Amino acid sequence: MNARVAAAILNDPEVREGLRERGVDIPDGTVVVAGLHDTTRDQVTLLPEVTLTVQQQELLRAVEADLARAAAATTLERQPRLPAAGSADARRDVARRGGDWAETRPEWGLAGNAALIVGPRELTRGLDLDGRTFLHSYRPEADPGCAALEVILTAPLVVAQWINSGYSFATLDPTRFGAGDKVMHNPVGGLGVQLGAHGDLMLGLPWQGVSAGTADPDGLPAHEPLRLSVVVAAAREDVRSILDRQPTVRRLLEGRWIKLFVLEAGSPTVWQWDEQGWTAVSATTAEVTA
Repeated sequence: MNARVAAAILNDPEVREGLRERGVDIPDGTVVVAGLHDTTRDQVTLLPEVTLTVQQQELLRAVEADLARAAAATTLERQPRLPAAGSADARRDVARRGGDWAETRPEWGLAGNAALIVGPRELTRGLDLDGRTFLHSYRPEADPGCAALEVILTAPLVVAQWINSGYSFATLDPTRFGAGDKVMHNPVGGLGVQLGAHGDLMLGLPWQGVSAGTADPDGLPAHEPLRLSVVVAAAREDVRSILDRQPTVRRLLEGRWIKLFVLEAGSPTVWQWDEQGWTAVSATTAEVTA
């Protein structure tokens, strides 16, 4: 619903005129379309709610075809990792899991998350990141005042750290920081869950979200608990000035909850932040991004 509301607002001619007065120009031929991403089935459904021209309809069909190809590739990559996947047809198996209310692991969610990379997408193009990395597009040359970078480092970065921390602690101590077996969950007031009708209120991730359980012959968790690594393509001084202005992000670094690396344009050196300043940690960007 939030995407549909946003699309309606951004398609409003009066809103666009107001944005132009503030330096944000959405071309008249642009149509904003909401979409629903079903992550259990790898399906994206587009929801156009305005009358489209013939050309726009053709573009929409092309986007839908691209999304279908991306969904098929994603399914083939992630389905073999799911417990009891076996050699079943990937698309059929994923569709079955997504529609089976008795299935405790229709997907792994964000299990395995390890890093956030902020930079132009050619920085990671061609790399197999194993589905463990959050990617945030950013181009320093398009952000001379670093306003966009400051938003990224104070919002998406913080959210990525929340996710990383939640998965890590639920894996390290599933009883205290997780939520036990989801088969027995009873939601309590929208705040957490109880196992059955009694016991403490549990707020974390269920065991099925971080472990393959007995389906994993090695007994290994689905999530590897480690602190989030953040890689930013920007100038060190720009990143440092943001840290000086944003105590929330700085506390994450000083508390060693995250690791911060910076890649500067035209330089092969990777810089890591610590309380003493920047330290060169690698001669090539490939060693960190890999």
